[in-house]
Amino acid sequence: MTKFLITLMFTVGCFSTAAHAQRSSFTKNLFEEKSHDFGTIARAAQIDYVFQFKNTTKNNIEVSAVRTSCNCTTPSIEKRVVAPGETGGIRCKFNTRSFLGARRATVTVSFSRPYFTEVQLEVKGYVRRDIVVNPPAIDFKNVKEGVGGSQKVAIEYAGNDDWKITSVASSSPDIEVLLTETHRGDSLVGYELLATLKASAKPGYLNRYQLMLKTNDKRMNEFPISISGKVAAAISISPGLVDLADVKVGESISKRIIVKGSEPFQILQVKSSEDRFSAKIDGATKKLHILPIVFKAGDQAGPIKATVEVVTDKGGPAKRIQFSGTVVK
Repeated sequence: MTKFLITLMFTVGCFSTAAHAQRSSFTKNLFEEKSHDFGTIARAAQIDYVFQFKNTTKNNIEVSAVRTSCNCTTPSIEKRVVAPGETGGIRCKFNTRSFLGARRATVTVSFSRPYFTEVQLEVKGYVRRDIVVNPPAIDFKNVKEGVGGSQKVAIEYAGNDDWKITSVASSSPDIEVLLTETHRGDSLVGYELLATLKASAKPGYLNRYQLMLKTNDKRMNEFPISISGKVAAAISISPGLVDLADVKVGESISKRIIVKGSEPFQILQVKSSEDRFSAKIDGATKKLHILPIVFKAGDQAGPIKATVEVVTDKGGPAKRIQFSGTVVK
């Protein structure tokens, strides 16, 4: 009996140690970045940053809550439940209207799945009073893939007449900028900034980008303008990552894939990197397609790792689905 209890205690202890190690690894490696410096910011500018993470586990990740150490920062959850293969984020909005000078905040993110744990993120910045940006940020809103868009921003400076914006740099190759001086005199300087989103911009959120404006002010020679919006894909596919788990030799398994478009479209072809995958195309033109993809295991056991591509009549690159799993005897 004593030997049994010792063995049981050792087993439980090993399990507890392994679980703690997994939770620690999850907490440490989930976010690629855990801190962000907004730099010098114009007063009333709308500035935020999204700390992104990708779910590389086989379970859903659930974000249960966020809290901040300072009212200068407002955190929010982009997506509470993040499925395997999907990307989630914590948006941190910096309050530039009520606070001036140097500010720093710690944002604590609580998770309830797959582990009860917390991750701390940090944001900081310096809000200056002599520059006003209107509107406070560049928001392209929802732009259809292949369309593009533009927005104007007015920049006002109160101070020396010789103040100048010397350059504007975009962190995105898909966003071009044209800067025009509108007035100068009586200690006021004004500019109009035109930001243009190229029609060739790839689908996805634009929130990770910003414009950095440099000036001839030697004390604080640069300030950012944040960018938000989304380029909506003409065609989207879900899920993009499929785990078939264990499939017995000789058996078949079918998975339903949802293919959606902003306008009616036709699926022209479904092709795979290996011949164990097949799909039946109905030839219909519609906004929503439910596409069954069948995997038929052969007589050999081993890992499943394949890419299935869906080609539509909308052109552009094929939409990809990654399949994984194991054929077992």
